[in-house]
Amino acid sequence: MKTAGPAHALALSVLCGALMQGCASDTTRFGPNVGLDGGLPGRGMDGSTGGRSSAKPDPRASRSADSQDDARADASAGEVSEGPNRADGSMDNADPDTADPSDDTRASTADDLGAAASDERSQSTGLTATWVWSKERILDAAQRTTLLQFIEREGVDTLFLQLSETFEADDGFSELSAFVAEAHERKVNLLWVDGDPKWAFPGRHQGAYAALQRVARINARLDAAGLRPMTGILYDVEPHLLPEWDTEEAVLSAGFVALLDLLQAEAQAAELEIWHTVPFWFADNEMPGGSLGGAALRLGTGVVVMAYRNSARGVIDVASKLFDLAGSSPHRIVVAVETHCSPPENVTFCGATRPTLDAAVDAIRAAFGNTKAFAGVAVHQYETWSELLSGSDQ
Repeated sequence: MKTAGPAHALALSVLCGALMQGCASDTTRFGPNVGLDGGLPGRGMDGSTGGRSSAKPDPRASRSADSQDDARADASAGEVSEGPNRADGSMDNADPDTADPSDDTRASTADDLGAAASDERSQSTGLTATWVWSKERILDAAQRTTLLQFIEREGVDTLFLQLSETFEADDGFSELSAFVAEAHERKVNLLWVDGDPKWAFPGRHQGAYAALQRVARINARLDAAGLRPMTGILYDVEPHLLPEWDTEEAVLSAGFVALLDLLQAEAQAAELEIWHTVPFWFADNEMPGGSLGGAALRLGTGVVVMAYRNSARGVIDVASKLFDLAGSSPHRIVVAVETHCSPPENVTFCGATRPTLDAAVDAIRAAFGNTKAFAGVAVHQYETWSELLSGSDQ
């Protein structure tokens, strides 16, 4: 294994202090590679004030948004679907040891973190986010109440809600409006999430554009109802989950970047924030003009990096390169951790206790909190995070 670069060594030294543990003095890289305001003027998820702002691919990955909703609704009964694309951040043809993060100063965070952020929180703490994939969590009053209680109890200030045509129907919009009002009373920032790996194909961009149009329509109705519109959309496209990735990586990579370019222009015109979900190894996935991770940072408000590992040290290790790519630019990075129980074991906190997960999240904040790019931590996903905490608290 290669010795870590200076930036990684800095993050690791902060981690060791945060965990109050000794660390190996040679600071080597750990583990094998397996592997977010449309509306009212004000602050967005990144704190801006200018306007409205592999393991092999899982066969479940290509389901479209509305079909995914119902499949995710069984979360509390056992098997939990992970979103439009199951992504453990894995790849069988990329080696993390090929990249040593370059040195940077990890400059202090310049912005507070927007409407979602508590005034009492330090800048370096960042937001706390999670995903809600099942529309029933919003449509059903009892489940909505449970979700809101969880948000308050766990200090969640940002939610990624699965976009669905259901919310454009009168009944669905009524329930959504009730949730939006209650969430904003609690100072929770709301973004849609949607995606399909096939959108990366050069001829399939229309699906992603249609999602953006849906967001704009729903936001217009919320605004007309006197409610604060959703901040924007987190795209979860993940072209590497397609079976064609093995043979058409160059085509899909180019199509993915072209899609991001198109969406950025459309989102700016609609005054929406646009975030992108990326696996950590996109920072090393080179193509003409740079890496896919760099393109995602450049062509949006920020990224949510799936730094899926089962320890703080592992998360920090794999996420570091993307922070090096961001450098002192205005781009924002949310570090995501996984709680869904699925193989391989080293990509998830499944089975961990509350103290273990809390300590890991705190260590991640400590490691990256003084970087300009750091925007917070997201725990995937609401259902499995809630189950983990419930089991640990018993």
